[in-house]
Order: sequence, then C-alpha cells, then structure tokens
Amino acid sequence: MKLFALENLIAKNDVVAVALSGGKDSQALLHALISLKKEKNFTVKAINVDHGIRENSKSDSEFCKAQAQKYKIEILCFSVDAVTYAKENKLSLEESARHLRYDCFKKAITDGFCDKIATAHHKSDQAETVLFNLFRGSSLKGAGGIKEKSDDNRVIRPLLDTSQKEIEDYISFYSIPFVTDETNFSTDFSRNFIRLEVLPLIEKRFPSATENIASFSNLTKADDEFLYRLAEKELIFDGDKIKISVNLEKPILSRAILLSLKALGVLKDYTKTHIEDCEKLCLNQTGAKVVLPKNLVAIKEYDYIVFYKEKEKTAVFKEFSLGEFITDEFIINFEKISLSDFKKEKKQAYKSINGDTFSPITLYADADIFESSTLQHPTDGDVFEKFGGGTKTLNKYLIDKKIPKSVREKLLVIKKDGNILAVLGVEISDLVKITDRTISVLKINCKKRRKLWKRILREFT
Repeated sequence: MKLFALENLIAKNDVVAVALSGGKDSQALLHALISLKKEKNFTVKAINVDHGIRENSKSDSEFCKAQAQKYKIEILCFSVDAVTYAKENKLSLEESARHLRYDCFKKAITDGFCDKIATAHHKSDQAETVLFNLFRGSSLKGAGGIKEKSDDNRVIRPLLDTSQKEIEDYISFYSIPFVTDETNFSTDFSRNFIRLEVLPLIEKRFPSATENIASFSNLTKADDEFLYRLAEKELIFDGDKIKISVNLEKPILSRAILLSLKALGVLKDYTKTHIEDCEKLCLNQTGAKVVLPKNLVAIKEYDYIVFYKEKEKTAVFKEFSLGEFITDEFIINFEKISLSDFKKEKKQAYKSINGDTFSPITLYADADIFESSTLQHPTDGDVFEKFGGGTKTLNKYLIDKKIPKSVREKLLVIKKDGNILAVLGVEISDLVKITDRTISVLKINCKKRRKLWKRILREFT
C-alpha cells in the first residue's frame, strides 16, 4: 500500500528529515518514507519542534523520540516559545508557530543535519489553505495554495495529492501509533475553523469540494508561475537599477514590479498598496516617484518605471594617491571602476564619446591633478566646470544632458578641494583636460556589472 510517488522530490543520496509531530499525518509520512528509502537510496531522519503552546507538548516530543529510536533513525529536537514570539511580533499564534517552525527547519539544513525537510501537508490542508487565503484577500499566488516543494527544493510535501481518508486507511492498515493534538479541535484557530466547520458544511452540499479546490489550486499555480516567467523577461537591468515598461499588461506589470522589489532586497516588507502605487506611476508624468521600503524608490522616466536605492548623501568610498592609479580596480555597488596610467603618446584621444549619454564611457584626464582626490557621490550644490569651458551646477548640467534622475542620484564623481574633476561614465572637468604640459594621462573606465543580476534574480523567483 503506497501513499504517494516521489518523482522530482527526492534524489539519490538525499538526507530527508520528516517534520514529525507524532500525529497521524506525520507518522504516516515517516513510515512511508522509511519503507521507500532502500528502493530510492536516500536517508531518512526526523525533526521535532515543541512550540511551547500546550502543557503536554513535551510528552509528544518524547513520543517522537521513541519513534525515531524504534526506526533507528536520527532525530533533531527544538523547543521554542511561540506564545511569547506572537506577542512580541504582533502575530497570531498560528503565524508565530509557523515562523518559528520554519526557522528550525532552516537551521537543520544550514547546520548540515539534512538536505531536505518533508512535511505532511495533504489534500485537505491544501483546500483549507486556499479558502483561508481567499477569505483574507488573496492574489493568484495565494489561490494556488501550498506548493509541492519550495522554490529552493529544500522543503517537500509528498502527501499534497493524498487525501485525509487515504492517510487514515494507511495508518489503520499498518497499525501505526500516533498522538492527538487537542489544539487541532479548537476553532479559535482560523484554519481549524475552516477544517472543522466550513469545509464539512460545504461538502454536505458539494461532496467533491475538497478534491475540486485542490485541483483548482494546481491549475492556479501553473498559471501564476507562467505569468511570473513572462514578467521576469520584462525586467531591464542597468547597473544597480531595474527598469520595466509602463506599457505592460496589468498581470505582467504587477509581477514585474514585485520581482523588481525582491531583486533589490525588499523581500517581505512590501504591501499591496506599494504594488498599486507603483502601477499608478504608469499614468503619471515623468518624475513622479513612489517611496518604498528599505530606501528603495520607483520613479516614472518617460516610458519606464525605474527602481533603485537612494544614495547616501555624503558617502566617500575611496581616497587616492597617484601611485594607486597605475592598476587600481574596484567594485562599488554595480560599478566596476578602473583607474590606470595611459601612455602620453595617446593623450590626443582626450575622451571617447559613443553618443549614448547613459552608457559608460572611458575618460582620459591629466593624472597629476588627481593627487589626494576622493571618489564619492556628489553633494547638493556641487558645481561642475564643463569640458571645453563653462560652469554650471552639476545637477543642472546633468539635466541638460538629459540624464534621468535615477541615474543622476547614483552617479559617482572624483572630487578634490570642493571641485569635481570627473563624473564617472559621463565627462571630465575642464580642470583636468589634457594639454601640452600634461606629463601623465589617467584613464578612467566605468562599466556596469550585469552578470550579478542573473544570480540575484534566481534567488527570488
């Protein structure tokens, strides 16, 4: 008698720890995995988390330890205080327990106890989760319910297509012992209320409701994942900024916005309002701006919404002496900057102009003047003496060059005694132009590091 198939969930030589509570579901999962481990060539362990909610939770943990000893497998036990954590973080007891439980799972994996955690979520849990998400207000992702495996494949749920009746039949067939958690029968918990009162009432009228809800969630997940794949293709990476077109269809636009936030480090602090405010930028004038968590902003620039982190106003990254200019190369954010000596016989190159203001260009300047200069972000009120003559505030100069605000706020300059000597990737000052008196030429090269984005995006999609 089998409960499930393991295709695409467990690989050869995997070490899988069952999230063991001692209840029917986790006991059935443990027994089923142990019965398959020789055939599939993987190792089974167990992990138990005492949430500190019930008085007899310690005895349940002792039961789990006894089961691990019976099966001759290793078990890792944690004890947490879900009640206190809920109060301190203003969470429901359900949310608190889940957060702490998954923290324990993560620790078990990072500490090398196991490669994967197997939880005993089943078809009824799927139906409860879909209804729970819909009742609270949900996107398509929430309507998709629980995934069979996490995005990193570290948490797997082999029973997700298995019904509660199949689990109970399995327990009865093999006479598997289990403990009962009395909190499972308290309708004070939202999920219990759905399982104990809502679903039974629905199934009286629609007997296949649980099965159909689970089927709906599978279809929804497939649609949502497809839309995210389309949205990912619409992200334009430019240094440490991300751009998306304002002309995207709403289902793609909202997902592209969310992917942009996550890629720039806003993983959980965003709200539905943040996404909607970014969507509204599409109808606003150029320059309209939305302030987002973690110093992130979104700004309308012509036909694009641009996401970037606002700079620190007076950040000085590096101080230079002439000796450093020979082979100096370093990374700041997504800029790869190199400063090097350039043969004087090539000084007539002065600078290269490729006609694209926003693309990095290589600049050439009189190196002697750069002694004791600093690399930093510009500051308010900076004045720039343009190459070829004429003085303007740096901000006015950059606006005249039609450089968008998101780019202006991330530019780096080399500065000395209050004077800007070079705006990296844009222009040198007339103060450092090459003349007949120039002895040594400094080559300033600034490139965007695009490859980093591929790695970052993979981590959040």
